[in-house]
Amino acid sequence: MTRVDWSRIPDDILRRIIEDYATRVEDYVIISCVCRSWYSVTRTFDKSELRIKWSRKMPLLMLTDGNDTEIYRDTRYVCIRSDDEDDSNNDSDNDSNTTRCILSLGRVSNNCFSVSLPEAYKRACWGSRYGWIVTLGRDRQLSLLNPLTRATLPLPSQRAFAFRWKWVSGKTICHKFINKAILLQVPRDRHRHAHISLDSPSCAYANGGIWVVVVIHQRYNLASIAKPGDYVWTPILRPSRSYCYFSGFLDVTYCNRLNSLLFLDFNANVCISSLEDIEHPQVLRRIVNAPSSLVSGYGLFFGRMHYIVESGDDTLVITRYLQRGKNPKCSIATVNSHKVEVCGEFDRYQTFNFRIYRLNFVTMKLNALRDLGGRALFLGNSATISVNSTDAGCEANSIYFRDDDRAYRHDMGVFKMADKTIRPFYDGHRSNSSYCCPVWFCPSI
Repeated sequence: MTRVDWSRIPDDILRRIIEDYATRVEDYVIISCVCRSWYSVTRTFDKSELRIKWSRKMPLLMLTDGNDTEIYRDTRYVCIRSDDEDDSNNDSDNDSNTTRCILSLGRVSNNCFSVSLPEAYKRACWGSRYGWIVTLGRDRQLSLLNPLTRATLPLPSQRAFAFRWKWVSGKTICHKFINKAILLQVPRDRHRHAHISLDSPSCAYANGGIWVVVVIHQRYNLASIAKPGDYVWTPILRPSRSYCYFSGFLDVTYCNRLNSLLFLDFNANVCISSLEDIEHPQVLRRIVNAPSSLVSGYGLFFGRMHYIVESGDDTLVITRYLQRGKNPKCSIATVNSHKVEVCGEFDRYQTFNFRIYRLNFVTMKLNALRDLGGRALFLGNSATISVNSTDAGCEANSIYFRDDDRAYRHDMGVFKMADKTIRPFYDGHRSNSSYCCPVWFCPSI
């Protein structure tokens, strides 16, 4: 029998095969790994049709690098049991650590495939619906990274924040400085700077829009905004001068109807920020007061977390309810070369319920919503993603959730709105890391 050399298949035939049959991300990854000639074809063919197909698919879950340094937690700090020096050059990078596992969820079974991604090794990561993730490393550099193509786009450095923690190490910055990073796409024709070149980093991959990154950072949950290619982070100012812990920001989404960014604070109040001039500091204006049932607090201590997302034509506020357990044992942490006893910390939490509210743009109130219809939500400590369940092939009227905090692990599952039941979807390896949680992202090339 004659042996066939598949590496010599004509490029035009291979392109046609990819365009017609590579409907899943796994197919594209496998094809690109066969040989060098196939890899080069995957980089040169017209990707527009494939992008359209993938944009409707279910988000993927990128697992962690498995670097699970133990974290000690109390109300004042998080301490890592290791030297807190910027000695990233001494890290023992190996193939298992620089390879990321990507989980593709299915109705019956899950598929897991690996990609080489040294650009994300020992970096905090936050996903998005646009195929790119936000990363922060010990070198204090932020960037956008495409996990499939390994392309990167520059963001302003952590040193470009107004409050930049210049007295702490890069490792601490990587662990603690940013609480959430959200990549948003703004229609280019609605932005004041519509003259921005389509070749600029903020437009090159945004399909006619402009990308902006909003970062919620530091203990008081301050917010700053920038575009890829910018050099500084522009602060978003709160409605009041109060810097109380409970006046910070939790989440943000772009509202197409108002052409504005909508921020959610700790008490689930909604504030608006105009996009007329994102290069200068803006003061937010509160437009919606939260229902009284949500004003009592946020976080693990109160057993609830809040999210905001644009879902179809609606703007939704989601509240996640958690049960907490205490660890009566004490542990020893090292802080600034001093050993400190940490007791009574929360060692585990578990999600048990969700409530959803829809923003009424006439009354400017949040109304309870009992059903998501044909949509499904994917949430965590990155941008919340809303998809059409029929196109995506996922369970309708459901919420897919994963861990929000890297210190507490294995809280992942699917919540069904109809009967309020939870089904776990993953409890395997690489769900733990001291740098980041597993992140949702929609694939794009």
